[in-house]
Amino acid sequence: MSNIRYNLPSELYSELNRLSDFSKKENIPNFLKATTKIPLVKIALTEIILRRMVGRTEKYDPTGKNLFLNPLGNYSQFLAWINILSWNGYHRERALRDLDSSAPSAIFLAILLRRLNDWVPQVRQAAKAAVWRAVAQTDAELVVDTLWLILPARRSWQRMGVDDALALSMISERPEIASLLAERLKTATAGPAPAVLRQASVREGLDEFLPDLSAKAVMPAVRALVNKMLIEGRAFWVSGYRREWIDKIYNKYRLVPVFDTRIIRSEIDRDNFIEAVSEDKSIIVRRSLAQVLLDNRDALTVRQNRIVQKLADDSSSTVASVAEFIRVRS
Repeated sequence: MSNIRYNLPSELYSELNRLSDFSKKENIPNFLKATTKIPLVKIALTEIILRRMVGRTEKYDPTGKNLFLNPLGNYSQFLAWINILSWNGYHRERALRDLDSSAPSAIFLAILLRRLNDWVPQVRQAAKAAVWRAVAQTDAELVVDTLWLILPARRSWQRMGVDDALALSMISERPEIASLLAERLKTATAGPAPAVLRQASVREGLDEFLPDLSAKAVMPAVRALVNKMLIEGRAFWVSGYRREWIDKIYNKYRLVPVFDTRIIRSEIDRDNFIEAVSEDKSIIVRRSLAQVLLDNRDALTVRQNRIVQKLADDSSSTVASVAEFIRVRS
């Protein structure tokens, strides 16, 4: 095997490789248990490694048929999880329809969620129901750990249909998951938190936590994004990309993000909220506020115009210049 194996620690790779000998039935649950040690990074590459290991299982079946089409009693759910890695779309579809248990590890939950972007439409269809059944039985902490990595990648999944995307988005609506995800967004000091927030805001699960995130989120980028959402009264996220042609003759184009939005219903006093945001210690937050006020300068209230005048004296030249532009053009 090529250097693709080195995405995993060498000892873990050797252990998984040994346990992938499913002619010994006791290896099946042990293989899944060992995957709990796999770090949640480079999921696509890890999936390829595991698929190559699992793909060797067919040689143990003297009939030439896939072992998993004849589940072995109590091993049926273990096999269902393993077979979502199959190269064969029919086997992946059947495994997903049979799957009805908690995820054995974060990496397998991530692989299950990636089936919503599978290249076979029937697999994507089966994955929607399988995701809902599995998430309902899986520990919420493990689900949030997985979403933290999967949600930012979701915008590049071009095979997903509207219903497939909805199945992923609805996970964060579960109360226990929304609560843990909001806490993770609040305490995160680095990483993909803003991208996670955008994609998790497709549904209403996080709406009740937005005021708290605005005040207490550690990352300025998270606070800035939440403030924009609450001031404008809408959530927005990247739903895909479209081609913007540069030169059709030479087939030159660039990919431009396509945004979807939904209304956020909030009871905040907008003027008081904007006043509080204007006093945030972070330049990132104040700069974002200045841009929001610029985008909505034709609808500013008298009090909001006074806030603009205050921002024109901001210690940040970027914030001050935007506020001065609003003041001059108002």
